[in-house]
Amino acid sequence: MKRPLSPVLLVGAGGGEATCGILYLAGYLRRHGVEAYVQLCDDEVIGPRWADRLASLVARVRPRVVGISLKWFHHVARAVHLAKALREIDPEIRIALGGNTASFYWRELVSLDCVDDVVLGDGEGPLLSLCQGDESQPNVVSRA
Repeated sequence: MKRPLSPVLLVGAGGGEATCGILYLAGYLRRHGVEAYVQLCDDEVIGPRWADRLASLVARVRPRVVGISLKWFHHVARAVHLAKALREIDPEIRIALGGNTASFYWRELVSLDCVDDVVLGDGEGPLLSLCQGDESQPNVVSRA
């Protein structure tokens, strides 16, 4: 039985153009009936008090899924740091990584206990399928 996972929070691990895709993904999810929110990466979120601000954001949005954009390799440490913090904030949140670098290093990323899923390639269909609770999502690798 399908069990939708909504709302969804999409977070950027990098700045600038590296996070533009999550804006599009949020719009795509919303057009298909999934409540979606975006937090672009900035120094207010990934700064000295980032863990507190992330906890506040999670408390406000109450996401069932958090997608972390991992487009470029030099953002891997930040993406993993975000995933670990999210796991501590709420162990029930399903954490998915996506983007070019996530697709390339999916084996290493999905082996981490703070990552539940890695979306491979273009994320629209796979992420929607995951959020709609489909049992078998195309191009999604799950730790489970």
